[in-house]
Amino acid sequence: MVSERAKRRPAFERSNRNGRHALCVTDRDLRAVEDVGRFRFLTARQLLQLHWPRPSQRRHGESRLRELFHAGWLERQPFGAGLGHPLAVYSLGPNGRVHVAATSAATAAGLRPRPVRERNHDLLFLKHHLQTVQTVINLAQAAESHGGGLVHYREERLLRADWAGDRAANRVIPDAFVVLAIGARTQSFCIELDRATVDVVAWRRRLKDYLAWTRTGRFNRELMSPSVLIVVDATPKVAQRRVLQLKELVDGAIGADDAPPYLFWLSTLDAVRPDAVLGEAVWLVGGREGLHRLYREG
Repeated sequence: MVSERAKRRPAFERSNRNGRHALCVTDRDLRAVEDVGRFRFLTARQLLQLHWPRPSQRRHGESRLRELFHAGWLERQPFGAGLGHPLAVYSLGPNGRVHVAATSAATAAGLRPRPVRERNHDLLFLKHHLQTVQTVINLAQAAESHGGGLVHYREERLLRADWAGDRAANRVIPDAFVVLAIGARTQSFCIELDRATVDVVAWRRRLKDYLAWTRTGRFNRELMSPSVLIVVDATPKVAQRRVLQLKELVDGAIGADDAPPYLFWLSTLDAVRPDAVLGEAVWLVGGREGLHRLYREG
């Protein structure tokens, strides 16, 4: 949790707008607000990656995010992910909720953070969420470089709500479900973000449930037979060990099952950068040797 002292830092207190100039909100500002609405929480670094990606744009982007916070478009909270000053994490402010509600099927009230878990800014939940979103952002930007982009994104909380009435047919709820347009293809993915903290016994059950899920109509027809991307977020040595450990579990699971080809893909968060996640051989694949590319031209 973040200390009370950090919460009281001026950077996280909205200033009195009296005497400040009215903010002229640009199209780029609105796209940034809409992305915060889509992903619920984004770090300043992620927003800069999405909307002010060049080094020369960084200072201007940071300034625009501060202005959007002070003008009530965004909320800004500290996120103590390690030593040093806490990172800034953004969610929708009152103006942002009204705007996103006007441009989507959501309501402004429905876009407010949940009253307990998210209001308390649970550190483990938030880090897991942000790193899952980072994987989605990297995939989306890679798809854009191939003339496509992010078609659909659904996070765990919304997937759980979508499927609440049909529990028997849905054996697994991934951390995120995405659909990408990549070149001429449309491909869906389930994303599993692993922080090397879950016991392997739990992973063995989860893999078994995924394999059972692949034989359902929802998996094959409604979700377009998604590949499962298992991305490990940990220090480099721990991440490499964890990927190999999970690969061994995956190989054992699919060896005892008539699994679809190229179902499970495994890599580390450091390796799945936007310039590498699709076109470079950074993925281990269940049941196969060597490193593979997620996408190959043609």
